[in-house]
Amino acid sequence: MIDMGKDASHGTPRITTVLPLADIPVEIEWQASPPPDDALARLLLELLGEDGLKEVCNE
Repeated sequence: MIDMGKDASHGTPRITTVLPLADIPVEIEWQASPPPDDALARLLLELLGEDGLKEVCNE
């Protein structure tokens, strides 16, 4: 789920990405615009690890 809005304290655009993980609530807030898909994939790999990412993707 992606939520777009403005940061109340700075008036800068913000985008929040919520990842639907069963046991770990993860919410990533971007200040301005989200990174390209490859950067997001690298971030997820770093946060979840290879096994966790495979589990999320049902592979």
